[in-house]
Parts: sequence; C-alpha cells; structure tokens
Amino acid sequence: MNEKNILLTGKPGVGKTTVIYQLSRRLSHYQVAGFYTQEIRKEGQREGFLITTFDGLEKTLAHIKFASLYKIGKYGVNLSALNEVIAHLQKEIQKPELWLIDEIGKMESLSVEFRNFIEYCLQNTIPFIATISLSAGGWIENVRQRKDIKLIELNEKNRADMPVLIAEMLQKIMQKQSKNQE
Repeated sequence: MNEKNILLTGKPGVGKTTVIYQLSRRLSHYQVAGFYTQEIRKEGQREGFLITTFDGLEKTLAHIKFASLYKIGKYGVNLSALNEVIAHLQKEIQKPELWLIDEIGKMESLSVEFRNFIEYCLQNTIPFIATISLSAGGWIENVRQRKDIKLIELNEKNRADMPVLIAEMLQKIMQKQSKNQE
C-alpha cells in the first residue's frame, strides 16, 4: 500500500470538507495545494457549489440556475470552471509538498482533465489527501478500490479527531520521504 494516498469518505454532511479545510490550516507550514468546495446558499436553501483553491482562485462549480449539458441532480455543472481550476493547479504541479482535494465526486468526475489530474496525483510521490463519494460507481468506485490508497470513513464519532490523526500520519510520511531523499 502506498501510505501517502489517503481518501476520506462518509455520508453527505458528515464533515469531510471540514476535515480537509482543517488539515490545510494544521499543515500550513508545508506547501499545500488543492481545493475545497463550499455550498452556495440563499435564504437557507442550497443553490450550488463554489470551488476554491488554497491560493485563492474561486469559481462556481455548479448551480441550479446554470443551463448546462452536464447535470447532477438539479445542478448544472460548470466544467469549464473546474477545468480552469485544474489548469491552475497543474501550473503548480512541482511545487506542493502536499495535495488536499475536496472532492472526488460525481460533478468533478465529469471532467477528463480532473480524472487525469487525480490519477497523476495518486501515482506521484507527493502525499495526496482527498474526499471521495461514499456511494458512486464507475471511475469513482475504481479510485476507491485502488490498492495504493488508505480509505478512512468519517462518522459523527471520529470526525473531530481526524484532522489531528491525519496530520500526524502526514507528518510521519513527509519526514520519512525527507530522510529517503537525503
């Protein structure tokens, strides 16, 4: 098993995005790259999703008002926005010490560029942490079943401890990599 690939899964709303965001803060002494997603809400109703890189690029990933060929549920998916984010990250591909990706999901997997980027990250030596859908088939299921990942299921009981535990795991991995490079 390649211990540097960690995937977080769990039911919607369990806190996967929160763990990714907390990891970005807890590990800020490393060069972190990637993105997180946030809901767009209006009057208490979810209308879409933003995608934001850790260096500040923000795009609307999906929205109920988007007319798009690509739909997941009631949301039109803006693949060009996602592809812009991936192109932005690829410019930085040699710089990060750690990848944090939220999320490997149905919307994101519509993009060939996204899927290729994830495959690259999983095969690279840079530690890779991502959230992944709990119940999706196809390419997402293939990623979840890879032999080179550690899959952690978040739940209400373990989610508060996960940022600390995963940060400790990552620091050990990164120290080990650093020693191997000396």
